[in-house]
Amino acid sequence: MNNTTGMEFVVYIYASKSPVTELLPFRCPRCGRIVFRHNSKQMLLSNAYGASFQTLEPGSQFTEHKCHSCKSIFKILYQK
Repeated sequence: MNNTTGMEFVVYIYASKSPVTELLPFRCPRCGRIVFRHNSKQMLLSNAYGASFQTLEPGSQFTEHKCHSCKSIFKILYQK
């Protein structure tokens, strides 16, 4: 991996009434390192042109995380 600048991803995690009982690893699409673990049955990964946390409705849950290996930024949104 020659380019050291990180990419930017938007991840939508959808809450379901019957979540998975074990935590599943989510790996960085760029370098393969585990970024976080989740128990959602449904997830959507988008590029940087997805939602911005500045334009989300009040009460929307949002987390930003940087991959420690490749410095990619993950904007994680939790949807009900």
